[in-house]
Amino acid sequence: MRGHGIVFGTDGWRDLIAGGFTVDRLSIVAQAFADWLNVRRRPRSKVLVGYDGRFGGERFAMAAAQVLVGNGFRADVVSGPTPTPAVSWWIIQKRYAAGLMVTASYNPPAYSGVKIKPHFGGLPDETVIGPIVARLGARTPKVGDAGAIQRVTFLKAYLRQLRQFVDFKALKRLRGVVVSDPMGGAQA
Repeated sequence: MRGHGIVFGTDGWRDLIAGGFTVDRLSIVAQAFADWLNVRRRPRSKVLVGYDGRFGGERFAMAAAQVLVGNGFRADVVSGPTPTPAVSWWIIQKRYAAGLMVTASYNPPAYSGVKIKPHFGGLPDETVIGPIVARLGARTPKVGDAGAIQRVTFLKAYLRQLRQFVDFKALKRLRGVVVSDPMGGAQA
């Protein structure tokens, strides 16, 4: 889906950092997201913003959060690079109205992007993405005070949760080589 020169895929938008993906263009997306959210949630609802380990992730997350604050939301930003599933999990655990995740997912490290996370933490469908894309560029982004943004830390809680699903004894018995490519993500 395309709007204001910004092309959305399944659950968000990705583009080349400093090419198509800039703070200004991210602010347009954050404003459209805030406008969509204002129709569905009451003012002062909490929104979570996460980011991965790509270049500028924290700066992009803070810029998006400032737009959310400017639109009357309480914005929490993760305290460091965080995996997308952890952000989704925390949205559910703390009953956030929604969230944004600054990541380009599986795209090369020169890219960044933003994933839309509805209140249930999962993938948004056309009923979410369509109205956000329709609002792109409709209003100038309202930027709020960065001092109103709260930082949150929950990776230890997330890892405790994961330990309930992973057989660490079996992993310790594993022989051989394990290869991992974080592709610029939080795993790095």
